[in-house]
Amino acid sequence: MSQFINQNSFLLFAIPVVLVPLYFLLRPPGSRLKQVLALALLASVVAGFFLARPGNRATSSRQVESILVDGDRPAFLEVYSPY
Repeated sequence: MSQFINQNSFLLFAIPVVLVPLYFLLRPPGSRLKQVLALALLASVVAGFFLARPGNRATSSRQVESILVDGDRPAFLEVYSPY
């Protein structure tokens, strides 16, 4: 599941899903409970966005070079573009 939902697709899923409950929570007549639930919903979306962020690189450039030079076994190399 974490491969399907990443930083970019999270916003595409979260924005429509969050707008509908926010509409129902923030329409009149309002109450403190509805306001707290709206804030909790927004906080969970922000926390989910930060959890879906890409992490640090798995290997450094020197480690990649040493893997490629090692001729005893085949190596799988993935190259990601920052763009």
